[in-house]
Amino acid sequence: MKAAKYIVLFLILIQFVIPYAVPLDAYYKGRVDYQGLFKDNPQNYYPLLHKIKQEIKRDHLKDYAVIIGDSVAWSSPGPSKDSLAPLMEELAHGEGKDFRVFNLAMPSLQAGDIYTLLLMMDRYGISTDRVLINVRYAGFVKRNPGAAIVFWLKDDLKMADRKAFDQALPHLKANGYQESKGWNNVLRSFIENEVYTRIPMFAYKDAIVKSINETTDRLLNRAVPTDDSIGDIRNWRLHANLEKYIKTPDVVNSFNPAPFDMTEQNLQIYFMNKIIQHQQGTRSLFFLTGLNEGLLGDAVSDPSYQANMQAIDRYFAATGIAYTNLQKEIGEEDFADHTHYMPEGYRKLAALVLHHMPESLERKE
Repeated sequence: MKAAKYIVLFLILIQFVIPYAVPLDAYYKGRVDYQGLFKDNPQNYYPLLHKIKQEIKRDHLKDYAVIIGDSVAWSSPGPSKDSLAPLMEELAHGEGKDFRVFNLAMPSLQAGDIYTLLLMMDRYGISTDRVLINVRYAGFVKRNPGAAIVFWLKDDLKMADRKAFDQALPHLKANGYQESKGWNNVLRSFIENEVYTRIPMFAYKDAIVKSINETTDRLLNRAVPTDDSIGDIRNWRLHANLEKYIKTPDVVNSFNPAPFDMTEQNLQIYFMNKIIQHQQGTRSLFFLTGLNEGLLGDAVSDPSYQANMQAIDRYFAATGIAYTNLQKEIGEEDFADHTHYMPEGYRKLAALVLHHMPESLERKE
């Protein structure tokens, strides 16, 4: 009986220790650890947000921004050291400005995921006053049926905003989503999304396993990768198979010139409206990143493509929230493929986002 009491006491103590023992960089080094943790389990956003909240509180951060977007905002294909958040911090600090940036972007993140992340930030008490949201032309294209408008965080949206989830549900089912039915499956989903994410032993398990594996590798003198790039960061002209790749159906559809439906029948607009409603009265910025005109110049110059771009510009102009279209701002010499940048391209993007952010940053005293 006494042993059982000690075990219970130990387990309770562990719950308090784990959130402080696991460091932020187990999840995040300038951007989320997509390859190591998030690709296989996007629920790692919960402990990450908890760690970010700890850092904000510990460092008494007042002026910070949060980036949300897809692989461009995540800064694919290059390394984390050349990704958007550390580059923005470096540029701001170089001008004597005290500023932090947290990057929650992840490859394939869609508008429904962005909205869900904002609600998750609310849950953890992280300010959404200065959120920098990357949007792209491809997001407004008709989905037939993919990509799913909520790619990573479907069950999380279901718990956070059931009405919005139900709006997207037929589309999600068309993309292969199977909703939990029956009391046992509903209970399991609730436990996984609402209970486990609040119990450190479960919420932090992936980072703990990762840390153990990394420690084992060091003790056994195993080679540890120092470059966390996920692709070829050279200029697009040096990629042998790129011309073939941009002719694949998914890529071709990403710059489809068919006229956009700018009503809420288009789930991109539905979720953008939800995002904008949530962000009204804040210092948020939507920044649209463009295509490589050296590679896709004919597509970009298509009058129908231009008309769609103008429709996007008009849509954001009517919202009252800051927005900038960066299609012409970064040249073909800085692209790694049709839509992602080389490290120098991301440095230029970081400078542009800083420049277009509402209200100037305060200088250090």
